[in-house]
Amino acid sequence: MRVRSNFASSSFLLSMLSSRRRKRSSRRAARAALAAAEKRLRDATVRAPSDGAVILKIREPGETVAPGQAIVRLADLGRMWLRVYVADTDLGRVRLGQEAEITTDATAGKVYRGTVTEIAQEPEFTPKNVQTKEQRVKLVFGVKVSVENPERELKPGMPGDARIRVGSKERDA
Repeated sequence: MRVRSNFASSSFLLSMLSSRRRKRSSRRAARAALAAAEKRLRDATVRAPSDGAVILKIREPGETVAPGQAIVRLADLGRMWLRVYVADTDLGRVRLGQEAEITTDATAGKVYRGTVTEIAQEPEFTPKNVQTKEQRVKLVFGVKVSVENPERELKPGMPGDARIRVGSKERDA
């Protein structure tokens, strides 16, 4: 009788060990499924690469997009820039870091402070939106002037004029 009892006990212990292994295996599978679901959620979450205001919505909620595809256009409205064109004859007087004063028709009378942050390496013909034919055939260099815009008054695409300080003189651009 004792042998039978030991046999039953061994069978019971093997059953318990097997049950424990199944539970452990189930826990591992559940953790793996949870990790996979969390990764899919992270991959489905849209994050902006930087702070900014949405100025253009390219895709609508619910649309399928590929990784890396643009869904909105962002702009840092606190720091804007203006592209101005300087004649090749004046380019020698323009330097990176020079101060500039920016005015716009929309904010008449207000002067914004800016800094020359980029000067094109190659000339181009005056952009076609310049009014007179004589001005359009001249070679010019693009100059980027960064402008602080703490009040968010300047908007993307807004036309403006820059006056770049070149030594004791100023140069309109």
